[in-house]
Amino acid sequence: MITDTETERLSKGFAFQDTFSLGFSYKTNGVNLDFRPNLRHISNAGLQSSNAGFNTLNFEFGISFPL
Repeated sequence: MITDTETERLSKGFAFQDTFSLGFSYKTNGVNLDFRPNLRHISNAGLQSSNAGFNTLNFEFGISFPL
């Protein structure tokens, strides 16, 4: 990604993201329920001076069904 805003943890310019995710899907009566927690790290791989990066814990929920 390219960001045009500098923060105290990350310089503006190129940044990279690493994500580790593991989840499950449950299907019942034609409806799929999904739950996927993940860990994400964003940094610029040392290409700029400010590179502390960001670590986040995210939760994704989803429901899908045929129309």
